[in-house]
Amino acid sequence: MSLELIDLEHGRRVLGPGDRGFLISLAKLRWNRNSAQEIIKLLKSYAQPFYEEKFPECKVSIKEEAGESADTSSQKPKGREQGNNINIQFVQRELIYNNCGFIACNLADPAEFAHYVLSKLSELKSESKIKFPFRIMPVEEVCEAKPKAVEKAVLPLIEKTLGVGNQPLRFSLMYRGNNEVESLTQQEAIAIVRNCVWAVNPNCVQCIKYQDYAVVMHMLSPLFLIGICKDFQRLACYNTWTIKQGLDLTDLGEDSEDDISDNPDLDEDEEKKRKLRIKRKRRAEKAGLLQTEDEMKKSPEMMEADDEVQDGPLEMEDRNISSNSGDDEYCDESVEDTNLQ
Repeated sequence: MSLELIDLEHGRRVLGPGDRGFLISLAKLRWNRNSAQEIIKLLKSYAQPFYEEKFPECKVSIKEEAGESADTSSQKPKGREQGNNINIQFVQRELIYNNCGFIACNLADPAEFAHYVLSKLSELKSESKIKFPFRIMPVEEVCEAKPKAVEKAVLPLIEKTLGVGNQPLRFSLMYRGNNEVESLTQQEAIAIVRNCVWAVNPNCVQCIKYQDYAVVMHMLSPLFLIGICKDFQRLACYNTWTIKQGLDLTDLGEDSEDDISDNPDLDEDEEKKRKLRIKRKRRAEKAGLLQTEDEMKKSPEMMEADDEVQDGPLEMEDRNISSNSGDDEYCDESVEDTNLQ
């Protein structure tokens, strides 16, 4: 197992292209110096165990430390705190927003470290050392929010994660936040990333909820941020508050959302009709009714008219799926803010 480190610019204070790290979103607090220090303290507390897991031969056993003299044993923990055994570094980058912050690091793959931290927090549950809830987004690429720049930055990242062996991996596209820039909208960014995924690996299947990898995007004008998260749904969408409940293992069974994912072989109208038909069939089965052949033959316009009459959350769910062509319905910031509270 390898641990690749990159150069970290300590002198630069503002977030810019080339940075890697973690975008931290707070629910009920404002981002300030104290919150930044708490986040960095938490990340540093997992740096040494993460390093020892990568290189077990470098792990210092407790028995060996207990057998040494008092002076020698007191020097070793101090050395580890100062980073003499490892060189994983964290530094804050300034943003103009008061509800989020960015912690840059010299890890070439911050997503792997974030997955490790969240996995350990899920094991701690109520004994977690987190003082306040936050949501962490590993950022593997930062570039200008322009179509060409996004495509150039995203392709190598997808090739490394989703392009290995052309396996039929499940992926979802998630957009965090409500920010947009004139040169790139949310829908344009999602379309670019989706096209890059299928260009690298056409066997990948876009899913709505359960996935092998979640491609998470964010825009902080004038920058575009992206990271690929493993076990995103299982690890409570990388939310440190809900991770206390433990792992979400519901996706280990049958993935009922796969049949409603995007089908690249169909045109837009056929894809729209297929999704609406699936949703109507599920609604009928849930009500204990059998769907008639006449209802199956309805046009998409007639289906949409019927769906608008329906009451409850199913109406909004149908409308979201038919309008965004299979984009992840959890991209809405309001849904994720609810999970944080």
